[in-house]
Amino acid sequence: MATPVVTVASGGLPVIDVTATFPKLGLPVTEALAGRGIAVTKVLNGGLPVTFSTVADYPAPPFTPTSLVGLTGWWDASATASLTLTGSRIDAVADRSGGVNHVTGHGALTTYPTYDATGFNTRPGIMYAGGSFQAMATNAAFPMGTGNTLTAFLAMNMTAGSSSVARLLSYLALGATHDYDNVGSWLISRTSGASSVQMVRSNVTTNMPITFNTPFDVIYTVNAAGAMIIYLNGVASGTVTQAGNWVTGGTVALGAGVVDAGQHLAGAIGECGIATGYSDAATVAKLHTYLKNKWGLP
Repeated sequence: MATPVVTVASGGLPVIDVTATFPKLGLPVTEALAGRGIAVTKVLNGGLPVTFSTVADYPAPPFTPTSLVGLTGWWDASATASLTLTGSRIDAVADRSGGVNHVTGHGALTTYPTYDATGFNTRPGIMYAGGSFQAMATNAAFPMGTGNTLTAFLAMNMTAGSSSVARLLSYLALGATHDYDNVGSWLISRTSGASSVQMVRSNVTTNMPITFNTPFDVIYTVNAAGAMIIYLNGVASGTVTQAGNWVTGGTVALGAGVVDAGQHLAGAIGECGIATGYSDAATVAKLHTYLKNKWGLP
């Protein structure tokens, strides 16, 4: 197997290119076009003999949420070791992002979501029954930052039993009264009384229609100018803009709001996450492919 290298003008490992000689006695190497290889500099004397091969470029690592810039929270029902269970009841879901933004039962909780190994599209799911307060939320101050870029994603389904404005994933800014009417917060929810999902920031919305009881992935992006796009199963909505900085140190909630009681999800969440970096369309496509393949989505 050829060793991946990146040829640089100076400063790399000195090598002598003996590709054109016969027999080819140099160390087999291949130019790693993706930039992941040993830096080498071609010299005329005193270098390591190498033979450049024409094998394929050194493969990039597979895309996962850890590939996102600024991944700050990541909760995954398929990572069973991250779940704290009492029977089937989910008491907590650990953050897989590398941070400590775990979610637990929140506030006026009277019942808990449950774990079902085949509950989401024959795969593991955090199951929300609807009609009761089942929010999972961060207890520590969530580091949303003060910039206004964001990538938030969910793989899930929703049933008609969800409340008319059921909350799927939200961030309530520190000191805010609601998660939908200020620039420091943001909300992913059901459109009021409709089979659609919407993204809301300071009452500015963008939405896409869904089909109840059908699995889907939704990805929400906000760039540095405040432009908001929602992608449903990889298809982009129109763009709306709401500029302004996030107010950090607030609360993230899954499946219900932490202040607007009664707006409950009925359905299942397989995986969701938040990154404080912006994802362009190419990165969103990779994230969608990851979610689609993992969860068997359309």
